[in-house]
Amino acid sequence: MSFIYLASPYSAPSMATKVARFMAARDVCLWALKAKIVIYSPIVHWHNIAVTQGLKGSFIEFEIQNEGLLASASKLYVLDLFGWKVSKGVLAEIALAKTANIPCSLLKCTGMEKRFAEDSIRRSYTTETLPE
Repeated sequence: MSFIYLASPYSAPSMATKVARFMAARDVCLWALKAKIVIYSPIVHWHNIAVTQGLKGSFIEFEIQNEGLLASASKLYVLDLFGWKVSKGVLAEIALAKTANIPCSLLKCTGMEKRFAEDSIRRSYTTETLPE
């Protein structure tokens, strides 16, 4: 079974920024689940482990894990969050995907509705070609 690898920025000096970035990636995963799209987000996977185990949450800490999974992905989506263009982790993931001929797209949030069960946000997303 193929899956989409979701790249998104995470590292930041502020824990509030890390949490906001985690929540944005989590919302994409919820959207994908409801749309029956198989997706993997390292941020959603590793955030709670990093926080509870006192890890920095840097790309370097999880590089081997993330690269192994990305190498098996059929597509790479880059979540259009502030900071993705300068994120060392996201840029490394894009480079790896391009080297492996994995198609890359920018995933943009196109709408929000009011909150519903379990404090998730209803969003819709579109993809476009990743800028060079």
